[in-house]
Amino acid sequence: AITAGDSALRSMRRCRVVSSASAPSSSSVSLSMYGSLAVLFVVCVLSPCSAASFTKQWCSMMGNGTHLDDPLPYNGPPIVSPGGLPDCKRFAPNGTEPVCCSAPQAQFFKDSFVSAQQVFGGCPACVANIKTLWCWYTCSPYQANFLKVLDLNDKGEVGNQNYYITRRASQLLYDSCRDTPFGGGAPIDTFVEKSDAFLQLLTSTKSFIHIIIN
Repeated sequence: AITAGDSALRSMRRCRVVSSASAPSSSSVSLSMYGSLAVLFVVCVLSPCSAASFTKQWCSMMGNGTHLDDPLPYNGPPIVSPGGLPDCKRFAPNGTEPVCCSAPQAQFFKDSFVSAQQVFGGCPACVANIKTLWCWYTCSPYQANFLKVLDLNDKGEVGNQNYYITRRASQLLYDSCRDTPFGGGAPIDTFVEKSDAFLQLLTSTKSFIHIIIN
């Protein structure tokens, strides 16, 4: 598998701990596959997957099954998503570029990401980075270069999968979030001390997503 590159990373600043008065008051969130910051991985200022590292546009999955957060396998070229990508415009700035997500998936991503902002809202850089990694995972036209479907569940939906990212991208993501109050409480680095553990936290309710750091 090809490791997601990080040559497109933009400079980031670590967020300082904010006061409880300015921190988000939400202490719990529903952890959906695309929207929950507390249980999924990510990057936007961080952009872990550099298009410059890939030569072929190809998808591993697209569309959804029983639920909007249950993707379907798709081994084929990206297609144009009607309506564009409201929250992942980097891949379809004009709404006419081919991507690896359907219109319902794109909308679900936008709607569910509100919970992520509530959890990590004290740090815009952290939120942006988490959002970007989800954009890459969900809609990148280069998806098959860094996302490998291992098996399907009994409904024919995507089961276990490997998501490959670089060690540098993993560390930059963690560094941008470590000082952020988790749900308005203690800073993340008081209970998650390493980037690997942070990624495990982000995928804790989706055990079939395996983030492989190279």
